[in-house]
Amino acid sequence: AIVLEALPPEEHRSHRDEYCDSEINFECRREAVQNHVNRKALLAAQARERNLLRELEKFREDRDKLRTRNDALNRRIDDLTEANEFLERKSKQLSYANEALKKESEQQQKSLKSWKVETGQRLNLLRKRLDEVEDIFFQRRWDAQGP
Repeated sequence: AIVLEALPPEEHRSHRDEYCDSEINFECRREAVQNHVNRKALLAAQARERNLLRELEKFREDRDKLRTRNDALNRRIDDLTEANEFLERKSKQLSYANEALKKESEQQQKSLKSWKVETGQRLNLLRKRLDEVEDIFFQRRWDAQGP
């Protein structure tokens, strides 16, 4: 009777009637209790397994989301790397162009300086010549008017 108390009430009668006709058949009662305990353990294990499978599926979904995000980040890194390489090439090109412009500017500064010197010299010659022409003009005018 003590052993049967471990069984749910609805199973007491059926187990007792079907398998245990007398209290002497202790082995039968022990097996019935063990079967019930085993069934409970099996159901609990199955429930744990279902929970673990749900968790596993969630982990897989999370992993897939992370992989997708990682792939997107890797593509972004590749795009940024490519853009950076492009900008480095352009920077080098601009540096070369800048150096060429500096050299050209220096050359133009030299040319301008030389032109200023030449122009200044010509201007001075032209002023001298103008002074000479004015002197001649005024001299002729003076000569033409007389004293």
